[in-house]
Amino acid sequence: MKKAFLLPLMVFATLAPVVAQDPAPQQAAPQEQPQAAVAAPVDENLNKGIELNTAKKYTEAEPALRAAVAANPNNAEAHFQLAVALFEQNKVAEAGKELEQATPMLQGTPKQQGDFHRYRGAVFAKQEKWSEAVQDLEKAIQADPMQPYNHYYIGVAYGKQNRPDKMVEHLQMFLKLAPNAPEAPKCKALLRAVN
Repeated sequence: MKKAFLLPLMVFATLAPVVAQDPAPQQAAPQEQPQAAVAAPVDENLNKGIELNTAKKYTEAEPALRAAVAANPNNAEAHFQLAVALFEQNKVAEAGKELEQATPMLQGTPKQQGDFHRYRGAVFAKQEKWSEAVQDLEKAIQADPMQPYNHYYIGVAYGKQNRPDKMVEHLQMFLKLAPNAPEAPKCKALLRAVN
């Protein structure tokens, strides 16, 4: 068996962001009319940012999501969506900071938890913090074992940790779930290299 020491650092693929939740409720205003006026821009900016993230227009999504975070700093979904936009623009350190603010999503649905762990694991991987990446990506797999990129990212992390057995296991699962993904040829080459 050849050693997997030469595993190249792969560029992370874009991921579909999570479906929006309603933002956290605004504090009650003295009058009903101003409360609705305050809530509308937050909803509009967050919804616009989510729509742009879904369309993979991350540069355009960033200002709308920054506005949503500024209007409601306690909205974990806004922080998460901003982290996605930043990560996909390779602003890894900023994305990590936004993910710290999005930790309430860990109390959300399994999909939200899985998406959160996938992105945080990917941030750790980009920072070459392989142990932390593996920990988060294992949680992402527990939350969503059929999400191909959970397996892709953890396969890369295991390869960097010189654990070819685990790398092979997860890259094979990635290829099973996403045989036509752009990363598939690289995964096949890596798998051939360790056989």
